[in-house]
Amino acid sequence: MVKFTYDGKEYNLGFNRNTAVALQRQGFDTDKIGSQSLIMIPMLVRASFKMNHSTVKDSKIDEIYGKISKKEEFLKALIE
Repeated sequence: MVKFTYDGKEYNLGFNRNTAVALQRQGFDTDKIGSQSLIMIPMLVRASFKMNHSTVKDSKIDEIYGKISKKEEFLKALIE
């Protein structure tokens, strides 16, 4: 689970069985993160919100991800 606060709100990101299955059905593949990063990274990040923050809009998720300073560590934590 990845926990952080953004704009005064706490976020707990992660995956459960349902969100992981949905992500896989969308075509997500960790092996393609390097070669198809423009597709796979947004897919992973947006899916990580679905378990606990399903009402957050994609535009807000993109904004939050854009402000993360240590993106590699953040993505690694989501993948684990």
